[in-house]
Amino acid sequence: MTVRRLGCKAAKESGGGVAERVDIKTIYVGDKPRIAVDVAGRGPLVMFLHGNGFSRLDWHDQLRDFAPHFMAAAWDARGHAGSDDYEGPYRFADVCDDLIRVLDHLGAERAHLVGHSMGGRVVLEFQYRFPGRVKSVTFAGTSAKREPKLSDEELTIRRARRVTPLRNGADLRQIALDNTQRYLAKGASAKIFEAVSNRLASVRRDSYAKTLETVVSYTDFPEYSTVTAPCLVLTGAEDPQATPDYARKVAGQIKGAKLMLIPNAGHMVNMEQSVAFSAAVLDFVRSCEGQ
Repeated sequence: MTVRRLGCKAAKESGGGVAERVDIKTIYVGDKPRIAVDVAGRGPLVMFLHGNGFSRLDWHDQLRDFAPHFMAAAWDARGHAGSDDYEGPYRFADVCDDLIRVLDHLGAERAHLVGHSMGGRVVLEFQYRFPGRVKSVTFAGTSAKREPKLSDEELTIRRARRVTPLRNGADLRQIALDNTQRYLAKGASAKIFEAVSNRLASVRRDSYAKTLETVVSYTDFPEYSTVTAPCLVLTGAEDPQATPDYARKVAGQIKGAKLMLIPNAGHMVNMEQSVAFSAAVLDFVRSCEGQ
């Protein structure tokens, strides 16, 4: 396990924060549900997967930074933003199938996968189900604990805290503000605070509730040790969810994994410190391509 800290100065020196103009186009893949994807650049595919309640817009800084070197793409997961709602519960197997459809549409036999938070959980599932489609894995602010099956009482407690208020009409704006306050580092800018809270406040209630239902109840994640592709584990030094200590434990379970901690960032590390984040992941992905 290799550990490295990357601040903004180092990020700029290593190529993050590309200033040139990059055209980002939106495409729609398939139907039932139709998946919205933003794409920029050409070459090997780097696919960015957002967290629960967020969207492809989270990754626009990264699309601009990666496009001069790769085809960079970011989706709206089913039930989020520009992608369609869907019938039935949120299932990781279905989301992995969505990702297969997107990779096929983009002509990518294999892809570098970058998942933030819930997106990292999708990446963990995907690499286990479809290892032949994965070039590298980046877990950003990701926690996915394999646990014993929960009792009915434990499930009730978890649902009462996260899901039930949402289904009972809780104020989305207040939930968004509370979560944003918890997610971000103390020094986060007002611009980032507004962007994160607005995105969370605009979720579709039913789809968000279905995803949260799975978040609180799903315990059957693959072990991190199942990751065989080159792997980067990255988290903000102030992340209250995927803490630095947790990230160290994750990286310790994956053979050859690199660990990177980004200062002055909380859970929304890719938005709070976008230059440092882009540089760290770009350096890693380029090394996987032998660039």
